Amino acid sequence: MASGGMGPPVATWEGLTAWCDRMRVDVEPWEARAMIRLGHIRAVVQSEADAERQKTEKSKRK
Repeated sequence: MASGGMGPPVATWEGLTAWCDRMRVDVEPWEARAMIRLGHIRAVVQSEADAERQKTEKSKRK
């Protein structure tokens, strides 16, 4: 999973390819697309959860 430093890490095609090569695993094209999509969905959910947590912590400080 790649991280740009400003948000949650996301699954990338390069990362998936490297993992498949390293683990000697062949995935079907539909499996690769599903993993990338799920990785992006996870990043969105994580980002929303982080924002909500920050909002809650900020309101507790007041």
